[in-house]
Amino acid sequence: MREITLQDSAISKLKAPCSNFKIDVIKDSIKSFKPGEWVIVLDKKGNESYLGFVNPSVEEKFPCLNVVGNKKQYSNPELLIEDRIKKAIQWRKKIKGYHECGRMIFGFADQLPGIIVDSYKNCVLVQINNAGFDSYRDYIKKILVQELGKVVVFWDQEKERLKEHLPIFEKEIPIDHLMIEENNFVLKLDISKAQKVGYYYDHRENRKALNRILLDFNFTSKNTVDLFSYLGSWAMSSLKAGSEFVTMVDQGDFLSQTEENFKEYKNKFKFLRDDVFKFLDKSLQDNQKYDLVISDPPAFAKSLAQASQAKVGYDKLHQKVFRVLAPEAIVVFASCTHYYSQQEMSTSIYEAAKRERKKIRLLHQGLQGFDHPIATLNDSSNYIKCLIYYVENL
Repeated sequence: MREITLQDSAISKLKAPCSNFKIDVIKDSIKSFKPGEWVIVLDKKGNESYLGFVNPSVEEKFPCLNVVGNKKQYSNPELLIEDRIKKAIQWRKKIKGYHECGRMIFGFADQLPGIIVDSYKNCVLVQINNAGFDSYRDYIKKILVQELGKVVVFWDQEKERLKEHLPIFEKEIPIDHLMIEENNFVLKLDISKAQKVGYYYDHRENRKALNRILLDFNFTSKNTVDLFSYLGSWAMSSLKAGSEFVTMVDQGDFLSQTEENFKEYKNKFKFLRDDVFKFLDKSLQDNQKYDLVISDPPAFAKSLAQASQAKVGYDKLHQKVFRVLAPEAIVVFASCTHYYSQQEMSTSIYEAAKRERKKIRLLHQGLQGFDHPIATLNDSSNYIKCLIYYVENL
């Protein structure tokens, strides 16, 4: 492997378990390197050397060098990849309910930047979004099969791979559905309806919290609505806690999926394919009130440039939700927008409640599940927010 040195100002970052660097802090020219070429990164002051990989073809605004391990610990990429995958899976196996279904590898948080692995009862979906690990696709697949004992399917995301100028492979999908197990319920998802990562496990602990709150408060909802419902995981959580009837609302076509997954609750739910904002307007017009509202929208901003626009969208959504609440209600406000902080979210909800003359009590403040690990609240991988309130009219 060839060697690379960094500017003195960047060397301290090498001590982190995993770090990345833009081209402006690399002393050497990287033009002759192949995309994804593994390199040795030198810390001449500390007489240390590190393993990493470089991609000279990425745009300057993106990191072109990932440093992923100490050379003393890992003499080659294969040893590092195998050890990191096994440790990531072992962590999930420590947690009740996570050992078989969940996010097994969460990219940078598991010191495997660009690798996302989600496990289901019947298969494993894998995304690889950088050139360094992409050259080890077959090796990664082999280890995952050994460790998880399931069919492994590459679920590459074209947009992410184009950032690294990676080839786009035709998807070979040997399954027609995903079998999801979460919080003691099982859902089936047609593979053609799967979103970019397949299924979102990230609110698992918050759905568990909702179930506990409803049971602890002995709160039997007579009229629940699950907004942006997707497959209905929140709806299922509320039904398991005794909700009498749930309306699921989503723009996607999940009618057949919900009919199959909710057979046990045949007369206790309905699915409406509709725009959520229009649905809330119509509910207000019809004086339709809900004593449990769950609002878990998709990300309103994909970049920092869209953050202000996202804030306007959340303000609008929160106010509309308060307008359709029963005199006493529980409401779940969730967000997966990285560029929208929990403080901004909390303030938006509080201001909306004041405008609508509502008294709110915060019952739960949640982050993402344990299979989406973070080290600090400022982590770039910390993106899930969930606030659950008890709401009364003033």
